[in-house]
Amino acid sequence: MLEYPEQEFPLIEGPDLFNQYKPRTPRTLGYKSLLRRDLLSRAYAFGAYNSISDPIDRHDSDRGVYRLLRMSRNTPEIIVTTIRRCLSEILATLNITQFKTSDVDIIVDAPRLSTIQQGHDTVYIEHSSKQQICWTMPVDKLEDNYQTNRSVCYIFSKKEHLPYVLLSAELTAWQLQKVICVQEDLISDFTITEAQAIKMQLDDRGFYDEFRMLKPLSEFLNTVDAQSAIIKIAESLAPFESHSKTRVSPASVVSYVSQFPAELQEVALEWLQHLQIVRPDTEFKRLLPSVFTNMLPPDCKSIGFSPLGASTDSASRISYDLRNIQDDISDDIRLSQVILPQALGMKLDAYVLYDDNSNTGRQALSIFSEWTGMPLPQGVKLDEEHVQKLRDDLIDEFKTKNVIIVFSVATEYALVNISNVLHDELGFKESKCNCIQSMTLLERNKIFSGPDSPFQHRDKTKLRDFLLKIGTELFISEGKSEEIATRRALGVSGTEAMVVFPYNVPTMTIAPLWIKGECSQGDWIPLVARRRRQDHKTGAFVDEDA
Repeated sequence: MLEYPEQEFPLIEGPDLFNQYKPRTPRTLGYKSLLRRDLLSRAYAFGAYNSISDPIDRHDSDRGVYRLLRMSRNTPEIIVTTIRRCLSEILATLNITQFKTSDVDIIVDAPRLSTIQQGHDTVYIEHSSKQQICWTMPVDKLEDNYQTNRSVCYIFSKKEHLPYVLLSAELTAWQLQKVICVQEDLISDFTITEAQAIKMQLDDRGFYDEFRMLKPLSEFLNTVDAQSAIIKIAESLAPFESHSKTRVSPASVVSYVSQFPAELQEVALEWLQHLQIVRPDTEFKRLLPSVFTNMLPPDCKSIGFSPLGASTDSASRISYDLRNIQDDISDDIRLSQVILPQALGMKLDAYVLYDDNSNTGRQALSIFSEWTGMPLPQGVKLDEEHVQKLRDDLIDEFKTKNVIIVFSVATEYALVNISNVLHDELGFKESKCNCIQSMTLLERNKIFSGPDSPFQHRDKTKLRDFLLKIGTELFISEGKSEEIATRRALGVSGTEAMVVFPYNVPTMTIAPLWIKGECSQGDWIPLVARRRRQDHKTGAFVDEDA
C-alpha cells in the first residue's frame, strides 16, 4: 500500500463502494488504522487452488470457480450483496443483535484474471522474448509478484465479524455458482475454528437442511486420509454424468458419505473405492473382433449390428459411441449398423445384438418374446413393453440365421438363462444362437456376501445392514411392498453390483448409490443418480425389474 500509493484501490466507504476506484490518498490509506493495527483480515478465499465442488476432469474455463472468479472481477457488487443477504439470514437464525449487517465491512479482493491460466501453483513472470535466459528476480519482489498474479479471490472483513462473513461467503459461493472451497492454509485457523462452532449452531437449528453440501463435517471426514480417499473416489467416477448433467466431485462425495452414521463413514469411503465405471463401447470394441472371427462361420461376411431393444432402451444410447466400430474389425466383414427390423429386411449373413448389461436375463428374453410374438414361461416375462412384433418373414429370417448377443457386463448365470430359454422356448437353434459378455460378475466376488470379495473391512457387515435398511425404506417410500423393496435394496435380485456406466446406473447396482427419496436419514441424495423411466399416467417407475 505504501510502495504503490497511486495504484487503484477500491474505496471502502459509503453505500456506492462497488466498482468505485480512485488513486490512494492519506485518507483512503487509513494511516490511523495502520497505527492501531485495526486492519481488515481474510474472511474467505476461493479459487482453483482450494475448490472441491467441480468434477476433477472438468475443463478449467467451464468450472464454477472460474465463473465465480470472473464475477469477483467484473461484478463484485453481486457477491457483496449476496454475502450481506446471507449474513442477515445467519444473524436472524442465531438471534444475534450485538451488531447489524450494515455494520460489517465486506471487501472483494479479486485476482488478475489474465494470468490465472498460467497456473495457481507457480510464480508467473512476464518478460520480453528477447530477454536473456540468465536473469534474476529480487527475493522481496516474489510476494508482490504472487499477490499480483495469484488465482485466489479473498473476502476481507473486520476481525470481530470474520467467522460470520466466512459462513456467509461460503453460502454465497454455493448459491451463485455451486462452488465449495476449503479454507485451510488460506484463512486463519482461529477464524475457521470459530466458524465451525457457529456452523454447528446453525445446523442444529436446521439452517443447512436446504444446503446439504455445506453441512458440518464429522471429525473423520476432515482427516487427511479421508480427504485422500474422497479425491480418489471423485477421480474414478469423473466420467459419470446424470440425466440432470450432475457430475461427481469431491464435494458430492463428502455430501453423500455425510448421510452415513459417523461410525460407518470410514467403511463407506473404502466401499465406494470399489465402485467401478464400465464403458460399454470400450468393452465392445475390445470383444467384437474375436466375436466376428471366432463365433461366426467364415462365410458370414455381411453382419447386422443392432442394439437390443427399442430406441428408448440403454443399448441405443451406445450406438453413437460405436459408429466407428467398422474400423476395428477385418476389412472383409461388412457391418450394417441399423435397428434389427431394418437389418433383418436386408437378408444379411448374421446378426449381432448388443446391450450394456444383464442381471437375470429376463429383460433380454422379454424383448425377444415381443419380437417373435412367442410367450415366455411363468416367472420369466416381465411386465414391460419395449418393441413391436416383427413381420412373419423377418421372424423366419431371425431364427434361421446366426445370432450373437453381446453384453458389456453380466452376471455369471444371466447368459445361461438367456440361451436356455431362447433354445427351449422361443425356437432359436442352439448351434446358431449364442451369448457372450465382456465382464462377468461372479457370485463369489459379491461385494458383501462373496467369499472372494475384494472388500474386507471389519465393519462391512454393519455397512451392508445399513444400506439394506436405507434401500428398503427408499423403495417402500415409492409404494413398493416390503418384500420387493428388500429384494431390490442391494441391487435387483441381490446382485450387489458396484457398476456404473458413464451415462447411467444399472438396477443391479446397490440401490442407495443411485436412488433418491425419503428414508429414516431424511431426504436421501444419491451419489450417482440413475436415469429412471416413469409411466406418464401413474408416475410409477418402470422397466427396473431386470
